[in-house]
Amino acid sequence: MGVREGGVWPYALWPRLTPRIRQLLRRMVPGLIGSGVGQINLTVDTIIGTLLPAGSVSLMYFADRINQLPLGVLGAAAGTTLLPVLTRHLSAGDIQAAHRAQNRSVEYVILLTLPAVAGLLVLAGPIMIVLFGHGSFTEHDALLSAQSLRAYAVGLPAFILVKVLSPAFFARGDTRTPVYVGIGVLVLNFVLNLLFMVPLTHVGPPLGQQHYGVRQRSVSGCAAAA
Repeated sequence: MGVREGGVWPYALWPRLTPRIRQLLRRMVPGLIGSGVGQINLTVDTIIGTLLPAGSVSLMYFADRINQLPLGVLGAAAGTTLLPVLTRHLSAGDIQAAHRAQNRSVEYVILLTLPAVAGLLVLAGPIMIVLFGHGSFTEHDALLSAQSLRAYAVGLPAFILVKVLSPAFFARGDTRTPVYVGIGVLVLNFVLNLLFMVPLTHVGPPLGQQHYGVRQRSVSGCAAAA
């Protein structure tokens, strides 16, 4: 008797669609789409960067590498640790405890983010010169990249708060709302990039991304407070 006759082969390729599996798929598909919105946004910024003066993509790329450090350390860590806490409180029906946990997380990340923003605004020039001002990437190029870094730093609190506010949706099993918000602000980011790219060159797309982050934070914050 082969594995197909024994009933193993069909189930190995296509699991039974139980109600819990269907629920998983309904929640997973919007999450997969939403995870691609940020990459689409990055691709749009890169394409627009190619229309700017030569070297603009590199100026923005190096600045974004530095900006990702506090975003990853503070935002990603806070969001990852907050999600199971919110899920536990909401599963127990303790809405007030969930709100307290999220509010405390917001306070902590803001307390840690604001000094990081101040440091990037003040020390952007020396940071870029020390790390990247070598060889073909001259000191002048590093200072231009520092301008992009300052533009990224302005919106850093908004992007980190998105990481903290998004778990409020996921803990409630709502994976659709972040997708809708992400698609809307993706269009807004594209429009802002077109408006800023000519007068601000390599500073325009970073500023467009900051409006993107602020918009996501405001919408997520209002919905998460419900």
